[in-house]
Amino acid sequence: MVWLAVLAAAIGLAAYGLLALAGSTSDAAAAGGWELTIQVPHASFDAGDDVVAVATLTYRGDDPRRTFGFAAGGPVAFGVVMPDGTEVPPAYRDVCRTGVADRNIVVPYQRTFELPVGRSLIWAEADITPGGCGATGERVQLRAEVEIEVRG
Repeated sequence: MVWLAVLAAAIGLAAYGLLALAGSTSDAAAAGGWELTIQVPHASFDAGDDVVAVATLTYRGDDPRRTFGFAAGGPVAFGVVMPDGTEVPPAYRDVCRTGVADRNIVVPYQRTFELPVGRSLIWAEADITPGGCGATGERVQLRAEVEIEVRG
């Protein structure tokens, strides 16, 4: 199981690195020792192009390892506001899972969007419970967003 997570992180970091080299657009948010970033390769796309968003979640707090709780769908979820104003939120589940994050390890998440012509807002969000599921600590909620345009 650990080797699968390491492999997924390596593949994701390779994609993240390629995006960083391509003149991408990005945003970041930080709180409670956590940092969330979102990045897309360009601010504008042609109609029919896939829009690939990569988000990273990094624990930068003082503990060398941090236990945390997150929604069953994963620590990071994506949403979008379409050009007509329709919001497509993340599909969270009410089940909580517990994970462990090592300090300064960047974990990438990726989602591909097929968007209509116009301006859209893509966001990534993280909803984290420090200490794990059922912990009484304050939740950390992060949101980072990028605006893109699809040309017709």
